[in-house]
Amino acid sequence: MNQPRKHAVVTGGGSGVGEAIALKLADESNLVTILGRRKEPLKIVANKHKNINWKVCDISKSEEVKNCYNGIRSAYGNINIVIANAGVADSKPFHKMSVSDITSLMEVNLIGVFNAFQSAFEDMKADNWGRMIAIASTAGLKGYSYVSAYSASKHAVVGLIKSLAIELAGKGITVNSVCPSYIDTPMTDRTIKNITEFGLFVGLEDDIDGMVHLSDIDWNVSGEEAIKNYKKGDVVTAGVSEIDVEKERISLSIKMLGKDQFVDAVDGIKRGAIITVEVTAIEEGGIEVNCNGMKSFIRRSDLSRDRAEQRPDKFTVGDKVDARVTSLDSKSRKIGLSIKAREIAEEKEAVEQYGSTDSGASLGDILGAALKDQDEK
Repeated sequence: MNQPRKHAVVTGGGSGVGEAIALKLADESNLVTILGRRKEPLKIVANKHKNINWKVCDISKSEEVKNCYNGIRSAYGNINIVIANAGVADSKPFHKMSVSDITSLMEVNLIGVFNAFQSAFEDMKADNWGRMIAIASTAGLKGYSYVSAYSASKHAVVGLIKSLAIELAGKGITVNSVCPSYIDTPMTDRTIKNITEFGLFVGLEDDIDGMVHLSDIDWNVSGEEAIKNYKKGDVVTAGVSEIDVEKERISLSIKMLGKDQFVDAVDGIKRGAIITVEVTAIEEGGIEVNCNGMKSFIRRSDLSRDRAEQRPDKFTVGDKVDARVTSLDSKSRKIGLSIKAREIAEEKEAVEQYGSTDSGASLGDILGAALKDQDEK
């Protein structure tokens, strides 16, 4: 026995994830109405499948959504499924955000979901069956740098979904959210129009160019090296780091959307801590080591407190060594390490705990007592 087809509404159905969802629902013999702010992309998607209809609608405006739903309900029947996919994303350092920045995100990402769901609720209640699904984000589960407003809006969506799911339990209406990570869609794609010695010029909407400075291309290599990986016409993903209205300049950043290895490497590490690192290269001036995925360098003079033992060649690639963290410089993105500092700190601690050379004990005796105590523990 064939199941009666459902009427599904997909907000933000003119491209990307919304388009893919609409086409899948239509393939499953559902009647689909896609909503969006712009007519052209909606028409293009609707022309791809006979089961898809379209309607221009700003889901952030409550009355507009109600009127829109009344129209499509009259034309195609009760609304049984709502996929709240429409959303906007923006990136900006917190200290440069304005109230309007976070308000505009909340209006679409949160209020838009609320409007899309509430306007279909009576249909689902009458049919004793309904599906409400919000396309949220991993940003609704944890935080990310430079997208605090976006993350706040998605956290709010997840909170709304959890509460609504409990409220409607047992009524035949299920409420869920999907929290994907980064998805490559046209909303985040931009084309490189020009490359200069200062960085990349990227084409935005309305013939406006944004600039990715050399320092904003990659976390882990110099801008001069990173820019060699790009050419004119390449499509890149970048976030807005600053908008200067007076100078009519938009600054973009590619690296802000990527993983900052330095932050991960120093997570939980403080200056003065003793950590274990792995030797990755032997050089004349010292040894290169891996510290939680970040490269660091221990200079020859820091290899031992004993000058005679300050020899890089006594180490082998793959060796695990303990070193003291002497500095954490987020600006230069360097972790300062010293085996010598660790040895001095250990000797000082041993002297304080087990005696001093003034009492007649040799330094060897003191360290021997400390080592014996550690073995017994």
